[in-house]
Amino acid sequence: LNPASGVYYLWAGLTSEKMANYSEALKFSEKALDKDPNLADALLLRGKLRAKMGAIKDAKADLKKAMELKPGLTEAWGPLGLVFEEERSFPEAIQAYRKYLEVKPGDFETQCRLGLLLYEKGDLSEATQRLTGAVDAAVEQAPHSKWRFTALFYLGLIMEKQGKNDKAVEYYQSYVDNASADAIDRDEVLSRLEKLTL
Repeated sequence: LNPASGVYYLWAGLTSEKMANYSEALKFSEKALDKDPNLADALLLRGKLRAKMGAIKDAKADLKKAMELKPGLTEAWGPLGLVFEEERSFPEAIQAYRKYLEVKPGDFETQCRLGLLLYEKGDLSEATQRLTGAVDAAVEQAPHSKWRFTALFYLGLIMEKQGKNDKAVEYYQSYVDNASADAIDRDEVLSRLEKLTL
């Protein structure tokens, strides 16, 4: 790769992102765009990073421009969903997450985010499907991810709403058996589990 090209810096940015060094990845994406302002993949990277960092307006501009420059860039739908969610544009977030998951079904965080939005909307059928997908993908990729346990908690809530208490107990028990002692919903899960097993 030519160190004078935008692609060189894009590659360095993507490598930094994979290593979870987001500040370096952002710097490299900006250097790539200094070299080539129309490098769609660099705009995607910077947009994803800006969305993670809460710079929603800038992230949205980057992601939309990336999609204009490269219409088949379906990876942009995931971070764009996060932008919509932060803007409280929930129907748009749901649509963006669905489009993203058509090509990246193993993204457990996005599966869980979509499941939670659907739960809040009252679509318990698709919420169950998405949250189950989140749990299954997280078990394979990151068994201790907070997204796995959030999904288990909400699956338990859904089962309770549907009167499927045995299934709710299964989800809650899986949460208790695998989540850390300081997991965010642990006390609520233990309380619900106790009520269901009396």
